[in-house]
Amino acid sequence: MRWFEFRNDVEDWLDPLTYEQFWAEVAPYDVAIPQKATCDREIAAGTIDEAATLRAMKALAAYDLAERYNLKHRPVEVPRLSLH
Repeated sequence: MRWFEFRNDVEDWLDPLTYEQFWAEVAPYDVAIPQKATCDREIAAGTIDEAATLRAMKALAAYDLAERYNLKHRPVEVPRLSLH
């Protein structure tokens, strides 16, 4: 299992995953999202397409993991500018 320091780490991890990769990767975390079988049925029925389902599941998984581990956003480094 991965270790996440920031909420952005979760998003960066999930971002490149395909539909099948996503389900395999999040399985060990037992995230609070609809089951794959449910999503597969909705896709097969034409209710929603795979890309939209994947975007929604990634967002829900990222939220669940960030809340579970109390993750904050990565601090933004602001460059120091000299005005003289």
